[in-house]
Amino acid sequence: IMGADGGVLRRTKYPNTRKDANIFIDSLAEYDCVAACESTARMWIKTYEEFERRGIPITLANPHRLKMSQSGVKTDKIDAQKLANKLRLNDIPACYVLGPEARRTMDILRQRVLLVQERTRYLNRQHSILDKYDYAVKAGSSTSSERHQAYLDSLKLGPGDMVLMAQYIRAVRHINEEISLLERMIARAAYESEYARIIMSLPGFDAFGALLVAVAIEDIGRFKNGKSLVSFMGLCPRVYQSGDRNTHGRMKKNADRTLTWVMMNAAMVAKQHDPYLAAFYEGHAKRHHPMIARSHLANKMATYTRHMLSKNELYRHVNTKSYETKLARLKAPL
Repeated sequence: IMGADGGVLRRTKYPNTRKDANIFIDSLAEYDCVAACESTARMWIKTYEEFERRGIPITLANPHRLKMSQSGVKTDKIDAQKLANKLRLNDIPACYVLGPEARRTMDILRQRVLLVQERTRYLNRQHSILDKYDYAVKAGSSTSSERHQAYLDSLKLGPGDMVLMAQYIRAVRHINEEISLLERMIARAAYESEYARIIMSLPGFDAFGALLVAVAIEDIGRFKNGKSLVSFMGLCPRVYQSGDRNTHGRMKKNADRTLTWVMMNAAMVAKQHDPYLAAFYEGHAKRHHPMIARSHLANKMATYTRHMLSKNELYRHVNTKSYETKLARLKAPL
């Protein structure tokens, strides 16, 4: 706790629980204060939400831009004092905090990403066993589908590999069920989200991708132009400028990598199904590596997204039949 003159009034610590956060807040009754906490994994949520609930203004600080460890000495005691001093000087690099409902939706979206990644690990182990016996991956179906899992179940393997394959099959089937449950929830939320329905008019976006972008944006008014949204999505290069020297590096890293991944995947699909976006991609592919050309297309699609949401308009060249099919699929779980 730091005074307006920079003097430390009190030091304390408390366990990261809601109860102890409230006990600490009660001890602040004699102060007219504002607060700041550092965004570290998900440990900030309890403190942030309790301060917010009790009506004390609190800022969530961006740890990448705070650069606490540059002095070479980093302890919680030193960090807390630095954070309080930056708050006093109004020099906190703040993170945007999603609203409670958006945070819950984002948790569901991230859980689907984690489950798909876990399923991929099991599928890779299945393929490793197939390769061991020179069995081919069954053509004509997804490797995570029930048809492919039934095929794997029918193969003749060694005793130890039979046990392993059976475990992998059960794991994939269980994860498929959990993903299906989440996808029904995601479809329902996407249909109820005005932003998600607009974003789905762009080729390359399904319910999951559109909802993730919509939730991450939450309020399009906080982006003053397309460039600010592009930067938020991590779809622009890092820039180093000094005097006459102006260097563009790799794509910026201090962004939500899941959001960047969704935009890059949407660009990959869009260039295959939309002639206008395909022409844009081909023009850049003549001068750049295909991955760079795809990032340029994702950048352009982010700019379109900002315009569409600001104007409350669908994509200008929307494929009406395809778009109506997408919306019809979303209605089914309701």
